Amino acid sequence: MGLAKVRYDGLVPTAKGLRAWADVLGISPEEVVEAIALILDNWRRNRILYVTGDPIFSHSHPKNDPYIQAGLLPLKDFRPEGLLLTAGPSDDYARSLIAQRGTLAVQALLKKWTTIPQTLDVDAATTMLWEYLTDEAKLLTRVTLRSQKEMPLGGDVSRGQPAPATGQLCRMP
Repeated sequence: MGLAKVRYDGLVPTAKGLRAWADVLGISPEEVVEAIALILDNWRRNRILYVTGDPIFSHSHPKNDPYIQAGLLPLKDFRPEGLLLTAGPSDDYARSLIAQRGTLAVQALLKKWTTIPQTLDVDAATTMLWEYLTDEAKLLTRVTLRSQKEMPLGGDVSRGQPAPATGQLCRMP
């Protein structure tokens, strides 16, 4: 049995923003690389992707769409989604990284990974992660999600870019 490991360009332990984020969490930069890769892999598996030149995951598809007919997308209704640091009530097509109430997945993971869960400012750490992914590493890009008729679906959101990634097959014993 084999597993694929995706390596993202720009996601390196020597990056300035990544090292600062590692200091905030109290873990090594190498552990931070693995943690961010886990988050990006989750978003990739949930099709929060932007493919330059072919925005397959950035708009809704009718049942007779070639992607669905070719089996590249499931027949069930596909709802494009993106990411925002803080999504408001009117951001129907966005997942938020910072919860208005309670805790979201990224925030819960940060509390789990940190060596100082009682004193960590989770919102500040999440904001640092967002700034690293959007500004420094450029692993997230702004896109406009579109309907089947190419009409914009709300405001712009961020999506992961799979192109700057390389894969490696890992063998399990």
